[in-house]
Amino acid sequence: MFHDLLKEAPRGAGARFVHTLSPSAAPPALLENAVGGMPRIACCAEVQAIEELQDGTLAVSYCGTRRMQLLLVQQEEPYTVVAAEWYDDAQVPDLDPTVDVLEREATKLLQQARTARIESLSAVVSPGSELPEAVRQYAPPAVQRRTSYHALKAAGHMAAGHIEMWRRHGSVYKTTDRSSATAPDPYEAIREALGKARRQELFSFAAAQLLVMGTPERAALLLSQDCGARLNFVLTALRPYFLELQAKASLKRGLQ
Repeated sequence: MFHDLLKEAPRGAGARFVHTLSPSAAPPALLENAVGGMPRIACCAEVQAIEELQDGTLAVSYCGTRRMQLLLVQQEEPYTVVAAEWYDDAQVPDLDPTVDVLEREATKLLQQARTARIESLSAVVSPGSELPEAVRQYAPPAVQRRTSYHALKAAGHMAAGHIEMWRRHGSVYKTTDRSSATAPDPYEAIREALGKARRQELFSFAAAQLLVMGTPERAALLLSQDCGARLNFVLTALRPYFLELQAKASLKRGLQ
């Protein structure tokens, strides 16, 4: 299959396929309600690059984009064909702040992991290193700092209109100290509003993949349709080590 994908596009970039564990490697939880002998839950994956090595084998780089639930598996030539539907997280009420709070706490701890050695994290997060691209890409957007202007605007006070006029006037004559490079993306709020649930789902998996886990734990996360539960799993692994680091730091300061 990958040889054919390599012929269709340069380095096979952008091609998609269904990725699933081999039945011989899948834990029992994934084989419950198996479809055609295959694990029921799979993943839609997108090829990033295919490289042909000197020995004729292929090195394939790909990333999972969305989970799928197999409905039918049909053995055909040259490839196995499946019918599937999306397997997304259960919807949560818009007013439920649980996932928002959890993902911001997870982001804070992962950022701290850049400067501290955490035994539960894989070597990909070493002290001083950058977090993986997936974590940075799907991390929650920065919280806008609220000022008196926001309070005035929410109250409908006329002073908010004067401030807006001053800002527009100042930007025309370059009298504000805010550089154009730091101007907010006008589409960021729209993207977050429309795709927040998917971003949070992908962030929970990106954060969880940094933990050292066995196949059963990974399978449990794959089956979970609760984003908050996955983030709680990550936080449960991270919190004890940061508490230990803080205790050691306090002890060191006390002895100095």
